[in-house]
Amino acid sequence: MNKKKFKKVLVVFGGTSDERQISLESGKACINALRKKKYSVKSFDPKFKNFNLINKEKTDVIFNALHGRDGEDGVGDVVQYTITVENTGNLTLDVTLVDELEDLNGNATSLTSGTTSLSTVRSIDPGSIETYIVYKLIDQEIVDAGGLTNTATATLITVDADKLLKINRITCANVDGTNSATLDLFVDGLGSGASGVTTTGADATVYLAKTVTVPADTTLVVLDTPIYLMEADVLKGGASANSDLDLFVSYEVLDDA
Repeated sequence: MNKKKFKKVLVVFGGTSDERQISLESGKACINALRKKKYSVKSFDPKFKNFNLINKEKTDVIFNALHGRDGEDGVGDVVQYTITVENTGNLTLDVTLVDELEDLNGNATSLTSGTTSLSTVRSIDPGSIETYIVYKLIDQEIVDAGGLTNTATATLITVDADKLLKINRITCANVDGTNSATLDLFVDGLGSGASGVTTTGADATVYLAKTVTVPADTTLVVLDTPIYLMEADVLKGGASANSDLDLFVSYEVLDDA
C-alpha cells in the first residue's frame, strides 16, 4: 500500500454473521499491523454503526475484514470509487461530474455516500487536479446481478454566449499499462446544435464516440475533422470507472458574428 497516497485507513470488521469473532480477531490484527507501519487507522463495526455513516470517517481507503455472510459473500462490502480530473491544458476549465451506477442487469442504483465536490461546477486551473471519492454499499440485489458498472461523465467545455467553438482535433490516450477502457464523448445540444454534426433539436445529444474501447497504452484519434459548437452547447466525456484516460481537445474560440 502506498503510504503517500493512502494515509488514512478504515478497517471494517466485526459485523453480524456467525463468524463475527473471527472477524474481530483478524480486524484487530490488521489494525495493529497497519499502525506499526505508521498508517492512521480507524475501525468500523457495522453491528453498531450504519454503513451510511461511513463517509463521516474521512478515510482514504477501506479495508474489509468482515467474515461470513454480509461480508465475504459480498453483501455488506463497500466499494470505493476514486475519480480524478486533471486539467493538462493552459486554460481554466469549469467542470461538473455525473457518476452513474448500474448493476449488471442494467438497474440504476445510487451511491451510498462520499465526497461529491465535482457534482457542482468547479473551476480547475491549468495543472490542477480535483478528486471525487464516493462509496457504494453492496446489497443482495447487486450480488444477485453479479456486480456493478460505474460510468463517470465530466463536462469538458461549455460554449459561452455570443461565441462559436471550432473543435479541430480530439485524441484520447489510455495511460493505464494494464487495463483497457471504454470512452463516451458527446455534445449536449443545449443551444443551436453543433455545426457539421447532425442534431435533431435544441436538446439533442450527439455522440462523437459511444462505448469505444481504448486498449491499454494506446492513443485513439476521436476527431480529426473540424466541427463547430454554438452558444450553450456542451462537450462531455465519460469513461469506465477503472480507466485512466487522457483527453486532448484542440479548439479555437470565435466570435459569433
